[in-house]
Amino acid sequence: MDEAEGERREHMCIALWNLSPRRPILDALRSSNIDSQTLVAFVSDNGPDSGRRGQPGWRSNWPNAMMMGDSGPLDGSKNMLSDGGIRVPFILRWPGTIPAGQADPSKLDSNRSNSNQKGLLEVYREPVMSFDLYPTFVAAAGGSVPRGTQLSGTNLLPFVDGSRASGSPHDVLFWKAEQGYAVRWGEWKLGKHEALYNLRTDIGEQVNLARSRPEIVANLKAKYRAWCQTLPRSASGINNC
Repeated sequence: MDEAEGERREHMCIALWNLSPRRPILDALRSSNIDSQTLVAFVSDNGPDSGRRGQPGWRSNWPNAMMMGDSGPLDGSKNMLSDGGIRVPFILRWPGTIPAGQADPSKLDSNRSNSNQKGLLEVYREPVMSFDLYPTFVAAAGGSVPRGTQLSGTNLLPFVDGSRASGSPHDVLFWKAEQGYAVRWGEWKLGKHEALYNLRTDIGEQVNLARSRPEIVANLKAKYRAWCQTLPRSASGINNC
């Protein structure tokens, strides 16, 4: 086993330890009898990292390019606006409040089921974002967001505890970075270089439908421009939209 492979395995061991059934944090919650009073979120900030020779810290015996993880069928990695860079695991755990599998079946992944609760499904399919954590935590604590606070996030509890049977947390989601922008609207995603993908049928973002669906491209571009104009301007007075 070469050193690069060893680095990848070490990375995977850390990830698996964090997802193991016997986590110190969860054990502490149980032993303190506050397990059912605590909402825990497991979420990554981005997709798997990647690198190439010439980057700071790159070792001489490493290959010219290397992925530190696996984005599966998704295209791309960290620092990219393709789903391999921005679509990550997002797990909410709150025993007694968010039962596994309790949600609107029409919003769940029909390919997966909860073996402990026959007939119930466990994966919420509507897009959410890390911005949703703040209002969700505030609501879980019985608080309220200060008046006048402008939020991009939404309280997810009604969508995952079964109290809200329809609707989605977001009508549209936006990403903006130095390399461009992305817009997610239902099953549609407008990506880098204004490429259009249907994520329901093309999760790997391989088939560009921009030419065949110009009306959707125009719609998503208009949504992005309207959203971008709401962003704070830079010190130079430019908002780079």
